[in-house]
Amino acid sequence: MAQALGTEGIGAGDRVAFLDRNGLEYFEVLFGGALCGAVNVAVNWRLAPAEMGAVIDDSKAAVLVVHAEFVPCLASMASGLPWVTRVVVLGDPKADADLGGGSDLARRVGYEDWLADHAALDPGHEGAPDDVSMQPLHLGHDGLPKGVMLANRNVQVMLELAAGEAFEISEQTVSLVAMPLFHIGGSGWALSGMSRGGTSVILRDMGSRRASRVGGHRGDHATPFWYRRS
Repeated sequence: MAQALGTEGIGAGDRVAFLDRNGLEYFEVLFGGALCGAVNVAVNWRLAPAEMGAVIDDSKAAVLVVHAEFVPCLASMASGLPWVTRVVVLGDPKADADLGGGSDLARRVGYEDWLADHAALDPGHEGAPDDVSMQPLHLGHDGLPKGVMLANRNVQVMLELAAGEAFEISEQTVSLVAMPLFHIGGSGWALSGMSRGGTSVILRDMGSRRASRVGGHRGDHATPFWYRRS
């Protein structure tokens, strides 16, 4: 991931936008981007296309990783996403090929093919405590979402307080991540479990049937947000 981003010109402080529901690819982009100092901008997939476009434009992200489900939304973004030079599609990169606009085929590539072209090498970037690593969204006063810049120090303190002191997460803890990863409540909770060697169960969508199945994961007791083995 870090090498693929590097070939797109992504370096320290550059933004990488991610548009999809919950999935493991979010963390591949987050962690891989961190290796080259990139800032993860998770876009709220519940927004209207115009609002999504405003977030991506404001971040000046050069790379957008997007699920094929949301490719049609790109065509409805009036700006055409002028800062985005590469659209990496989770799924068929030629889906909805006739839509045009921000979804034009010239910028698209399939996620797996994009990664396969690069070796799994650490570029050697060393982040500083005050370097921004994540840019989740918050409601803006003008009705458009605004990015909240979280530095490495912010994330470190969050993990120490949430994972260590508040919930005492350990390798035996199984965390159910049902909140959207574009929100710090979802991504922060997942990272809390991972930081202590615990297991994070990522739900793409939340529903009563799916929650009941996950609730029996490895025989553990479950709550809607968190559970741990006794």
